[in-house]
Amino acid sequence: MDGSTQGEGIVCAILDLARTMNMTVVAEGVETAEQQAKLRALGCHFGQGYLFDRPVDAGSAFDLLLKKLDERLE
Repeated sequence: MDGSTQGEGIVCAILDLARTMNMTVVAEGVETAEQQAKLRALGCHFGQGYLFDRPVDAGSAFDLLLKKLDERLE
């Protein structure tokens, strides 16, 4: 998703392949809201990267998820 038509073509091909194989895709390295919007428009609804948060270890990730779940349940 570097802004080139080649990059977008590769992403589209990966998403098409995943759909054909009934797989879920998680986009890595999502850094901007524009990248997120483009990925959503292409049908990729999961992502990770600095747009969402900085990298953390497994224990911290678990704690973060619990905190977010608690916030939703309140």
